[in-house]
Amino acid sequence: MPEDEVSVLLDLGAEETHVTLQRGRHLLFARTVSFGGRQFTAALQQQLQWLASEAEAWKKAEARILPREEEALAAEQARAASQALRSQVGTLAGNVQSSIRFFQAQFQCRELSPTRVYLTGGASRLGGWRRRWRTFSVWRWNRFSSAP
Repeated sequence: MPEDEVSVLLDLGAEETHVTLQRGRHLLFARTVSFGGRQFTAALQQQLQWLASEAEAWKKAEARILPREEEALAAEQARAASQALRSQVGTLAGNVQSSIRFFQAQFQCRELSPTRVYLTGGASRLGGWRRRWRTFSVWRWNRFSSAP
C-alpha cells in the first residue's frame, strides 16, 4: 500500500468490528464498534425464518450481497438473503462513516478521507463487498499473509 494512501482496515469479528484508519502503515485512529457477523446471521435468520444454525451455515457457504439490478433476476431465497445482508451492510457502513467523521472532527483532519477499505475476519468472506461499497476500493485482506 502506498505510504500516502489513507485507508480503513475493518476486522469483522463475530460480535464487533475493529475500525482502523491508517496512512500507509501508520496508525491514525482505531475504534471498536458493536457490530459483527452475528448481525448478518440474525438478519438472515429473521428474513428467511431459519434457525440460527441454518442461517450461520448458509452465510458461510453461500451468502452474497447482490447488486440491486441482479436481485430482480435471482431466485427468491437469494434475493431475500441479499436484501437482509444489504440492510446490515448499510448499518456497518454508517458506523464506519461515523468513526471516520469523529476522527476528522477530533483531530481537525477533514482532508484525510480514505480511498480504500481492507476487509478481514469471518464476515469479509461474504460475496459482493466490492460492488456494495462503490465509494471505496474494497479489498479482502488475509492478515496472516503479506499486506496487499
